[in-house]
Amino acid sequence: MADARRKDQWSHTAAVMALTANVHRNPKKRSKPYSPTEFHPLVERKPVTIAKTGIRVLKRVFVDRR
Repeated sequence: MADARRKDQWSHTAAVMALTANVHRNPKKRSKPYSPTEFHPLVERKPVTIAKTGIRVLKRVFVDRR
C-alpha cells in the first residue's frame, strides 16, 4: 500500500514537472512536448540501443574522416 501511494505521489509530481517544462519549452529546439513519464523515476524505460551499422557510419565519418 505504501508503494502505491508513493507511485501515485510521483505521478502527480511528474505531471507538474512536465507541465512546467512544457511552459518553458522552446518549440524550435524541441518540437515534441515533454510527457510525465520522462520525469517519473519509478517508470520502467526501454534502454536506448544503437545499431552496429550506425556505429560504423559514425566511425567512418568522425574517425576515418571519409
